[in-house]
Amino acid sequence: MASRGPAYSDLNSQYLEDGSPVANSRSRKTIIILATLLALAAAGLTGLGIWVYRLREHKEENSSLYADIADMIDSTRDASVDPCDDFYAYACNSWIKANPIPDDVNKYSRSFNVIGARNTDILHTTAKGQWPVIGPFYDACMNTALIDKAGFAPIQALLEYAGNINFLTDAMDTAGYLVSRGVNLFFDTGVEIDAKNPSVNMIALRQGGLSYPTSDFYFGPDNHTEAFLTHMTKMFELIGESAEEAAAQATLVNDFETAIAKFTIDPTDMRDPESVYNKVNLTQLLKVSNLPYEAFFGAASLPFSPLTANLDAPSFFANLAALLTTTEVATLRAYAKWHIVNAWAPYLSSPFADEHFRFWNMEVYGQKEQTARWKMCTELTDSNLGDILGRYFVQQAFNGDSQDIIKSMIQDIERAFGANLPNVDWMDDQTREAARKKLALVVDLVGAPVNWTDYSSVNVQRDAFFANLVALSQFQWKVQLEVLQNPVDKYRWQMTPATVNAYYEPTLNTINFPAGILQPTFFNASYPSAMNFGGIGMVMGHELTHGFDDQGRMYDGTGKLTNWWTKASTTNFEERAACLINQYNGFVINDDGDHVNGNLTLGENIADNGGIRSAYFAWKAYIKEHGDDAPVPTSPKLTNDQLFFLAFAQGWCANVRPAYAKVAIKQDVHSPPFARVLGPLQNFDKFAEAFHCKAGSKMNPVKKCVLW
Repeated sequence: MASRGPAYSDLNSQYLEDGSPVANSRSRKTIIILATLLALAAAGLTGLGIWVYRLREHKEENSSLYADIADMIDSTRDASVDPCDDFYAYACNSWIKANPIPDDVNKYSRSFNVIGARNTDILHTTAKGQWPVIGPFYDACMNTALIDKAGFAPIQALLEYAGNINFLTDAMDTAGYLVSRGVNLFFDTGVEIDAKNPSVNMIALRQGGLSYPTSDFYFGPDNHTEAFLTHMTKMFELIGESAEEAAAQATLVNDFETAIAKFTIDPTDMRDPESVYNKVNLTQLLKVSNLPYEAFFGAASLPFSPLTANLDAPSFFANLAALLTTTEVATLRAYAKWHIVNAWAPYLSSPFADEHFRFWNMEVYGQKEQTARWKMCTELTDSNLGDILGRYFVQQAFNGDSQDIIKSMIQDIERAFGANLPNVDWMDDQTREAARKKLALVVDLVGAPVNWTDYSSVNVQRDAFFANLVALSQFQWKVQLEVLQNPVDKYRWQMTPATVNAYYEPTLNTINFPAGILQPTFFNASYPSAMNFGGIGMVMGHELTHGFDDQGRMYDGTGKLTNWWTKASTTNFEERAACLINQYNGFVINDDGDHVNGNLTLGENIADNGGIRSAYFAWKAYIKEHGDDAPVPTSPKLTNDQLFFLAFAQGWCANVRPAYAKVAIKQDVHSPPFARVLGPLQNFDKFAEAFHCKAGSKMNPVKKCVLW
């Protein structure tokens, strides 16, 4: 329910980013750096100057640092593989073989998971301490004896509310009541920025209503119908239904959700910002979807007189109305009860949590064992109280020179992107100048929020885990209602400070880098510049390029959804985007022939391709001004150009469970890790030059797909 634009783009998912006029317009850019960190004042040095000094200090006084870096690189790559044949295998095979997937995750990566584990350890140390609010929340989560004793009593009142549905109006009232209690029925509800008037917020009504992430789980060769029915039957039995009644209710829910799935629009077809922008008032909403929305809005405390809302899929809501008006009350009750149980099962007694894990994590995604309780409780503390826990995190994990170096690197990346615009020969001058203006208005948010969330109104108790979760869910919904009524806050964050991710927000034209991702292996102030630019520099370039991908390009520098492209430049862009679609469609993930969906992943693929190029040219400009670093003593030896590309690729080394990979290609807008390395490098001539790849080799194809 976060306040986000329709094309919000992040670097990763849980299935899881030269003297031009841009530089001259830097005074018009806003760069927000974590306010609580102390500014460096030593000798008037700039961030880059400090960086150069630190690196020279390390190289001259601590040669063992470079030896350690060399060992890290060499133990990750497989030098027996020809880098011109399969650079991902060359960069990652040794790490992949030495790092099997832990039983409690579905995907294990050298960057996101390893950094995440370190961050979690830091968060855990704080969460288990006796700090106000976070200490009681964590302790309540860890008190499994009390949680098990409660059984399903914590959701009994919600189930009774659902059991009182007698008419469609009651069902819509129940749906509204549950929004603030962590449950979405029939469709998803939130608050988002008005894409065509980005100074204000509005209600967002989005297609939803399914238990599965995508509709093809309900029919087709990969359907899970029988297993789903078995799971739901077990859950209904756990809340006291007889075996016969539980099976009957499970069938009602499955049939109802299958009906919704048939008119649910495929994620690939939901990527056009114009098509998902459909602003309506109450009269217009009722004309599209004649349901008792007044009951829904009233129960959710959402203003509807007057109403300003966006429908991301009008046809979905029209079909939903037709379905709901012919659905029996027994089905509506069963459906509401099921979604209450499904949403809250992980936080109830062991029988609920275990069965939820058995089906969703094990059967659907392939995970072998549950996450350790302390990890789960730490992550819940972060997701629910991130602005408290995040303050402690940034003090420990994002200090010293880091903020200045990151700030300077972002500026380097943006200058490199701007310097390349004259080389984009498919773009005419009118569109190029508009692109420069948008680039000059990008806002960079680094580390953590300037304004922290105040949780003082929430009553967190040490002996009431479920009540704490509900209270915080209601608190977050109240925050969203306040966001709805107020002007857009350009500096509001969508991620907690410890999150290992980054994102671009098109309706704000901001790029956000939480402190959580500004860690080794993506970034280390002591790394050679080639590694930092190949690592976190590529992430910066990735997020910046999102502002100019197939979705981001449709927003101007103020965040407004508007067409600033000439027809000729649009046509040329689409031709080159089609090249990328075809290229990524060719990446096969398993022996069954499942392949990447080049349309679904297009925005992320454009960002990956543009990101590595901007990072490379920014690095070249940096060493031209400050000098290159001594080579790292790897074996075999690497040039610094080769080190740059290897640092990039090794950030994506990962092991992925087959079941998880099959699900991800259906719903994840990111390509799988190997494709995120191979695709961009196959298209980049500087990579081929660095590794002397012959024309026509796998990593240096004759046909290259280049946009930015």
